[in-house]
Amino acid sequence: KERPDTYVIWAGTPYNNNSHIRIENVHINARYKSFPADKVVGGLTAFSNNCTIKNIIVSGVKGDWSRDLEMFGINTINYPGGEWQGNDGGTIVEECIVKDVADDSYVSGISIGYRYLNNRKILPSIVSKCKVLSGKNNQFLYSGCNNMVFRDCYGEGAYFGFYNDTDNVDNWLIDGCTIETNYSALVLIASANENAKSIKNVRMVNTVVNHTYTKN
Repeated sequence: KERPDTYVIWAGTPYNNNSHIRIENVHINARYKSFPADKVVGGLTAFSNNCTIKNIIVSGVKGDWSRDLEMFGINTINYPGGEWQGNDGGTIVEECIVKDVADDSYVSGISIGYRYLNNRKILPSIVSKCKVLSGKNNQFLYSGCNNMVFRDCYGEGAYFGFYNDTDNVDNWLIDGCTIETNYSALVLIASANENAKSIKNVRMVNTVVNHTYTKN
């Protein structure tokens, strides 16, 4: 049976711990309007640590709230088993843009989802000088798990600016960002998932938050 979802770029072997993927200077147009109405499509997902993702433009992403199909503009993930047994995390996402996504369709912008697995360390990951221009009633602009820096980023639309409801959040720095969100700028929920154990060491500095609630 055909999957209901697809990504324009799958980097690394899905469900395998990989490392050192580099993607630069690419425009990823997911073109959701070219697919059947029941198809959802994301931009870039990387099953990899130590990624370098620079100057990527992602557009045309669509998810589906009714079927719980969350789709990302840019997403990186680690995994318990696989070839890479070194330190996890350590990804750089710089000067990337997510834009022109479907409204009200469970789209999330940039997510760096490195979890503590098999006693591996997590190196800091940095998201800098990025923009997420989301449609209204989408999920979040930016997300991460552990050892995250969000610096000089901009985002607008979506329900949440910075968000995590699925795992530990440890050691975040949000610095010099501007967020214009439809609901809340920062939402971190420790109890939404049985794997989420703690939220700690979260700092937001030199950041501007504008509430832009839009009635349906």
